[in-house]
Amino acid sequence: MRCGALIAAAGVPVEVEQFLPMVKVGGTSVIKRQIQGFQRLGIEPIVVVTGYHAALLERHLARSGVICVRNRQYASTRMLESIWLGMDLLEETDAMLITPGDVPYLHADTLHALLAAPTPIAVPQHGRRLGHPVLVKRECYEALREFRGERGLNGFIRQNDALVTHVPVDDRGVLMAVNTEEGLAAAHALHTPAVPDKARVSLSFCYGEFVLEESLIRLLRAVESARSLRAACAELPMSYSRAWVLLGEAERALGVPLLIRKLGGTAGGGSELTQEARSLVDSYDRFARELEKTAARILEREFVK
Repeated sequence: MRCGALIAAAGVPVEVEQFLPMVKVGGTSVIKRQIQGFQRLGIEPIVVVTGYHAALLERHLARSGVICVRNRQYASTRMLESIWLGMDLLEETDAMLITPGDVPYLHADTLHALLAAPTPIAVPQHGRRLGHPVLVKRECYEALREFRGERGLNGFIRQNDALVTHVPVDDRGVLMAVNTEEGLAAAHALHTPAVPDKARVSLSFCYGEFVLEESLIRLLRAVESARSLRAACAELPMSYSRAWVLLGEAERALGVPLLIRKLGGTAGGGSELTQEARSLVDSYDRFARELEKTAARILEREFVK
């Protein structure tokens, strides 16, 4: 099941003066904590709906691997309208996790429990209280878009009660929003030491004495894009002579050609990848994606308690 996430962070704070998504808890902003929690479980895409202080928040998230969409009517609309905007970018998912942008703690066990729920809608429950995030599966997407009742997302959940599972969790974080001074103080009190955002893995393959590393794959990708080895070298950057040495070593080790050179003429010369080179890049990329997923699971097990 491909599950995305939608963080509604467009609203104007009411009870506190600080800009809630960017309030830091334990040195990390609330919204980056949310994003990191989703990313550690491989949840993607992650859509953040901005509004109030949109430009500031989008700069803050520029390197976070999320998609931002603006609710330009944030001052006169509800969270539900922000959800509708974000849903347009989650069409290809099988389910989405929806949360406001002021809930800093997303425990891995809670997210796993929600994803395992048997019904189209799942809501975490701590004690007698319901919290966030809310899981909505694809079969309810259209109904959520068309809902025009009172109380926004809560009203939608109540109207579809027969489709909802209340998932019991031993996780106070589902109730902990920093939209009041008390909530902010509680979040600081609950803070646990920071954990790594992501496991970055270096991938290499050995063919006898030749080691195929990402530098060769980057070079091949650049040639495919630029249709020229010299232009690819300028883009990376890599010296032209180094590129030829790298390609020569790789071709000898792999036993296949990687580049087709086209001589100059009225249309000019250039280079393109052989089919073997394209297959090599595709295989490397698939392997790297699987390795990243495995590394994320190990990170979750070792660092996230």
